Amino acid sequence: MEKRVSVFAVVITFVLLLAVTVDFVAAGPPAKGSVTPQNPGEDLNPSEPYKVKLNPSEPMAFPDDKALNELIYDDGVAENAYYMYEAYNGFAVRFTPTSYPAEIITAKICFWPDCTHEEFAVYVYDDDGPDGQPGTCLGGPIYHKATEWGWCDVDLSGLNISITSGDFYILYQQLVDGPDCEALCYDETPPIYGRSWDYNGTLNEWYLWDYENYMIRCVVDIPTAESSWTFMVYLDGDNNLEGAAIDDFLELSSVGSSSDVNIVVQFDRIPGYDSGYGAWTGCKRFLVTPGMTPTAANAINDLGECNMGDPNTLADFVTWATTYFPADNYALVLWNHGSGWKKWMPWDPEIGRGVCQDDTSGGDYLTLQETEQALTGKYVDLLGYDACLMHMVEVVYQVMSNAGISVGSEDSEPNDGWPYDTILADLNATPAMTPHELGTVIVQRYIEFYGPVGSETQSAVDINDLSDLVTAIDDLAETLIAEINAGHLTQVQQARSATVEIHYDYYIDLYNFAQKIQTYVPGAAADAQAVLNNVANAVYAEAHGAFALNEHGLSIYFPLEGGDYLTSYDSTAFAIDTNWDEFLMKYYAPHICGNMTVNPTSWGPTIICGNTDSQIINVSASGGIVEGVTVSKVAGPTWLSMNTTDLGDIASGSCKTFTMTASPSSETSGNFPYSISVSNTCGTLTSRYVNGTITVLCDSLRVRLEAECD
Repeated sequence: MEKRVSVFAVVITFVLLLAVTVDFVAAGPPAKGSVTPQNPGEDLNPSEPYKVKLNPSEPMAFPDDKALNELIYDDGVAENAYYMYEAYNGFAVRFTPTSYPAEIITAKICFWPDCTHEEFAVYVYDDDGPDGQPGTCLGGPIYHKATEWGWCDVDLSGLNISITSGDFYILYQQLVDGPDCEALCYDETPPIYGRSWDYNGTLNEWYLWDYENYMIRCVVDIPTAESSWTFMVYLDGDNNLEGAAIDDFLELSSVGSSSDVNIVVQFDRIPGYDSGYGAWTGCKRFLVTPGMTPTAANAINDLGECNMGDPNTLADFVTWATTYFPADNYALVLWNHGSGWKKWMPWDPEIGRGVCQDDTSGGDYLTLQETEQALTGKYVDLLGYDACLMHMVEVVYQVMSNAGISVGSEDSEPNDGWPYDTILADLNATPAMTPHELGTVIVQRYIEFYGPVGSETQSAVDINDLSDLVTAIDDLAETLIAEINAGHLTQVQQARSATVEIHYDYYIDLYNFAQKIQTYVPGAAADAQAVLNNVANAVYAEAHGAFALNEHGLSIYFPLEGGDYLTSYDSTAFAIDTNWDEFLMKYYAPHICGNMTVNPTSWGPTIICGNTDSQIINVSASGGIVEGVTVSKVAGPTWLSMNTTDLGDIASGSCKTFTMTASPSSETSGNFPYSISVSNTCGTLTSRYVNGTITVLCDSLRVRLEAECD
């Protein structure tokens, strides 16, 4: 076939994208109509030259933000372009919906640059012609004029065409002679799908053109029955975890979506870490099917660069996923680095809690409040954190109105994170499982993957039981404040020092802390037991390795030193609604050391040998707490003893006592001087003494002296 040639020099970078047919679902009304296409009546002999190839110097890539349910039979790279020699001829592509009914929404036609923008027409044809060729015209013409080169969207929704079986065709018809018209791009990279057709508008005849893929696409709406689960993964690989993100995507696709379980992913990548799968960057959305790889061509939507640390980005993803993939249950997993309620940065100590760090966006991340903001007005049946340190009572409490089950680790997680292949295999095998059961599966599969020897932890919390736990923590905080006011700060400090810390010295295991309170602070034992009971109830599934024996599923904020306390903690919902932050402030508050008084400061009894005498010594505090009071014998006979050597802390206005007892033997006589030291770690003076001489007589005289507290 002879062709008239016009050469365009276009220098571009060749980008190869794989062809893909995108399958999504939405409802549409069934309708078929019949329209006769425009026919000028001028005869065109198809054996004569009738279309012209541009023959540019290089191919050109035409990226497209793929729509839901977009049917595609080209790779997005045009090696060349055609225009028809005469008006009223055209180009068509045959489309096969993935399911029915399929309502036709939009035609997408790709035009080469530097062409004139003239009006054209678009038609829709049924496949009821001979051997499945175009037959009945179902709709059109829809007249349109391209305003720029590249992909041109033509709205066909007003035609109300719904395909209930078989194939259909989209025809692009020129209305002016070439070259004063648009040139249609085509892809000649294998595979060639055999779906391209030429149309003779004069003869109303069709000719299969199976040498190239004409770059015409179609967006349809396809209704789908509601699934049991939609499993959403907010896969933030825009940081040094990009390689791990790819690995987890492949774990997801090793199972893939089914009619009962939709697996949808928003995946953000970054340059410089992993060059696999086209090394694309930016943010894309996927419906993960069995065996899918994370290539750009397999994406549903190309969002360009997005900030995964922006709450609006998360909110948009959840809204999109729940709108287009309706289900009985929804799971949302936040995947990335995590730091509990906060992210510690020495140069910015007031920085908030970090999860989903986005390096391309300046290291932005979701704070505790931003996660709540993103989920406001939404509800997910299971909210998972595939990130380090996220299972804190503060984190779970902040979003308790937006989720039913919370799953995560109170400790650090390895880069491999959750074993999505086994988790989703279980979910696909039993799609009727409840959110409660899925939480258990995640915990079990996680610890099975890493084994019993290690420091890995994972837990599932039923948020319906969280309120009772938070009330118990609040009660414990109030009691601990009272204990400190009563002079028992040292006891509370001992409990804190004995509690297991979680990775850093500002997070502790909540359950283990309550255990230590029972041991060291008897006055708070009952409230500590209430915390233990409620942790055991709320954390309904928990597993940990052999090196995390004292980690029980939830951590809480309790910096070892007051200087590490961040005032931004006060704005968390947990701190606002409980007295935990007030307890921490009382714990860290600088102590005013009071004055220590010892009375009496001397004792000089006369004792008949073989008898016993004793004296009560009062130690009181005024003007502030006196801490760490101890008693020791500096000098004196061996038969002189004290009933205690440790009085602990003495609150201001309070008094504690110890008893001195003299028990000389029957053969002892004489004068015995002694000196007893009463000292403290915080008080004025730091030491006082009880001094005197004990006289022992071996005759019938018996003297017993008694002293009482003033």
